Amino acid sequence: MENSKYPKYIFDWIGGLILFAGYIIGSMFVGVVGIAGKFIFKFDFMQKPWFMMFANALVFCLIIAAFDYLMVRQKTGKKLSFNFSPTNFYTYLLIFPMMLGMMFIGEFITSQIPTTGPFFGEFYEFFEKLMAGLTDDPVAMIITAVIMAPIFEEIIFRGIIQKGMINNGVPPWKAILLAKYSLKLHNLFLWYLRIIFVHFMFK
Repeated sequence: MENSKYPKYIFDWIGGLILFAGYIIGSMFVGVVGIAGKFIFKFDFMQKPWFMMFANALVFCLIIAAFDYLMVRQKTGKKLSFNFSPTNFYTYLLIFPMMLGMMFIGEFITSQIPTTGPFFGEFYEFFEKLMAGLTDDPVAMIITAVIMAPIFEEIIFRGIIQKGMINNGVPPWKAILLAKYSLKLHNLFLWYLRIIFVHFMFK
């Protein structure tokens, strides 16, 4: 039976706190490593593409591990795993238009963020410099943006959040919407918070 092979975990507010705690701990660890590199070893590698690649992988892995050990294994007695069996065609007909719509919404919201002014101008310049450093290394950029980010985001937002909400009795269409909005919140809010933190730590 499927239930004997895959854990039927749920996602609720406790799971959300666990994911957020994993993110905070991972980001703080990355920040401490960056501070140590600059002030102890006199080497600033916070803006190096390879460091960004490993830092993102570390943060995502800590988020997943936190949910696995503190939520899934505690509630089900099984380790976190997913069913990768093929999904019916109608599910894809529902998912892809919603994904496209959320892309347009994300682009619109992002375009409203100011790029000038006493705070946003300096912040935008720092962010632009950070992204320019990533594009200077095509290999790191491809690994980070094309391979790692989609895999980790699928695991967290579709595998953990969306599936966990469905297991918790949330209608699938609501779970899909909430997972997508959570992903946009992550991309528009938490990623910027990490950059702001790094910016003011090394200003």
